[in-house]
Amino acid sequence: MAFLFSLVFLTLGFEAMYYSLGFSFVTAALSNPNVNGLVSGSFNFWTVAMVVSHNAVLSWFIGISSVTWYLAVLAYGAIVVVRYWFALAFDRVWPSAFAT
Repeated sequence: MAFLFSLVFLTLGFEAMYYSLGFSFVTAALSNPNVNGLVSGSFNFWTVAMVVSHNAVLSWFIGISSVTWYLAVLAYGAIVVVRYWFALAFDRVWPSAFAT
């Protein structure tokens, strides 16, 4: 479920960015380390896309999609890791303290 949720929102987020900003701008922004990443410290590509789109609905959609995507991936990863730890503990590979 989390995989499908993140797939849909990631795909729709990128589609919205490419549609509103154009292929050349999106490609340039994704390949520019001064715009994309934590190096600059003040903004990233998602915030640039929200500002440049000049569409409130699209900006909200990009923002909510970005946050929801991160949360869905984190939730999916946490569930898988914890289930793996429990399985190792119940199989007595790890100490049983991890199973409680």
